[in-house]
Amino acid sequence: MKTNEIKYGILAILMAGTTALFGQSETDATRYARTELGGSARFQSMAGAMGAVGVDYSSTLLNPAGLALSQRPLNISVSLAYDNIKTNADWLSSSSKQNKNRFGIREFSISGMTPISNDASITYGFGYSRLSNYHSKFLVNAENPGGSLADYVAATLNNMQKFGPGLIGHNSLTSDNYDNASIPWMAIMGYEGGWINSDDPSGGEYYSRFVYGKKGHPVPPQRAIMEMEQSGTNNRYDANMAFNIEDKFFIGLGIFTSSIDYTSIGHYTEYYLKDESDNREDYLGLDNYVHETGFGGGFSLGMIYAPIPELRFGVAYYTPTWYSMKRNFDAIASSRYGGLDALEVEDKDGNKSIQKDLNNTTPSGYNSYDLKTPGKVTASVAAILENRAILSFDYEYSDLGNSKLSNDEENYSGPNVYKVDNQAIKEDYGGQHTYRIGAEFRATQRLSLRAGYMTKTAPIKNKNLTDFSGSQKQEVLTSGTTPAYILQGKSYALTGGLGYRITPNWTADIAVVWQHYNSHLVTFPYINDYGNSLSPDAGNPAPDARLSQKPINLDKDQIKVLATLTYRF
Repeated sequence: MKTNEIKYGILAILMAGTTALFGQSETDATRYARTELGGSARFQSMAGAMGAVGVDYSSTLLNPAGLALSQRPLNISVSLAYDNIKTNADWLSSSSKQNKNRFGIREFSISGMTPISNDASITYGFGYSRLSNYHSKFLVNAENPGGSLADYVAATLNNMQKFGPGLIGHNSLTSDNYDNASIPWMAIMGYEGGWINSDDPSGGEYYSRFVYGKKGHPVPPQRAIMEMEQSGTNNRYDANMAFNIEDKFFIGLGIFTSSIDYTSIGHYTEYYLKDESDNREDYLGLDNYVHETGFGGGFSLGMIYAPIPELRFGVAYYTPTWYSMKRNFDAIASSRYGGLDALEVEDKDGNKSIQKDLNNTTPSGYNSYDLKTPGKVTASVAAILENRAILSFDYEYSDLGNSKLSNDEENYSGPNVYKVDNQAIKEDYGGQHTYRIGAEFRATQRLSLRAGYMTKTAPIKNKNLTDFSGSQKQEVLTSGTTPAYILQGKSYALTGGLGYRITPNWTADIAVVWQHYNSHLVTFPYINDYGNSLSPDAGNPAPDARLSQKPINLDKDQIKVLATLTYRF
């Protein structure tokens, strides 16, 4: 690891107890910065490449000035969609496919135009659009996955003892310490749930309890199972106002709000050797539940310039979105172990017995925090060919490294507890580039045909996090009871559709969208373990690297059929 990586890794360890209470990390912050293709059927069938085309209310998702190109006194639209979401998971030699189906309203808008003078007008409107769909589900298992979650939790405790205030004894890792801000919840879960132990009740080096020969030399899991189900949405509500000046200059202003509702349920299990006494496998288990809600908003400013009627150029800026977030979570740690370090307990009569099955459930956790997702800039160009065809191109830039976590000032007014996470966000994440190209051809006076393509680049700039051939090469900061994290990759979409003018006032549009997302899930982070330095005569030995497992490759394919009905007065 580089020096700066060691620095924030150690700081993260020192803050681990606080993180357990406040419960966010760099990967949580960047999750909500990613959006998918939304809007009306016309907008989506052209892959959203309508920043300089305008007219359609959904073009305000890329440039609020596009609203000024609508010259109707009243426009109302509503869109319904059917989504089929397939998640393909590949982990070592195992793979699985899971389907989810969704149906509902995806867009609604109402807008109107009022003339100001012979060569100027003002257009205003209100709208709703689905920005993100978090639905996915997978279950996958791997033979001989490598590292163990127990090693990671033990290393976290060992590092806290080396760089923190001192040794952490067994009595500090009991369930009545969940309200102790200096002890991470994962450490309590690991000890009470039977994952880790140390030879000295007063602390010292912790290690995985899954040892079958020599203490301190754990056996790696023979297989592991990871199951996760995510659900939820990010919805946008906005109000826009735009001015048309001589059909050459179009200026738009907007205010938008977003509401987040996200749920994640995870089940992770490692299996070890069989107990010869009853032929049952030893195991380590972690169940996680997270539910987050949030509400935020921001502003937008855009301009379109049309030097000639056949050519338009557009630019726009969208401020960051400032969210107020709330999080509810809980977790269960469990294990069964019948090996060398099996737990011996004594009852009130002095009878001793081996306790093989252990279980620990956390309290129901809650916290609130503030989140800033990055702003974006867009640039657009559109060519209108003899009023029969449109060819348009849009570019969008957003820097996920500018995402930021901060305290909810109403409930916690002290120093920003997310300082280390924000530093990690800047070091690990960078710019994301989005390219859109769209075309529309008017086949008849009533029928229009459309097609488009969109691609988004991966937002990760730290090259140590982009090698997915084996264990990760550096630590990533994760939430208190959720060691698994997802690294976002590329995405792209192919789109098509048609529009039909039913009457002079009524139009029906249909879009078919295929969008592909790639990402990788890491079951728990890489970490350097300084436990071997805790002995009084150990000196300063090099740390032992506790490797993560090979990431799970996730491919999410979303097929969407969208229909929009529009009334223009």
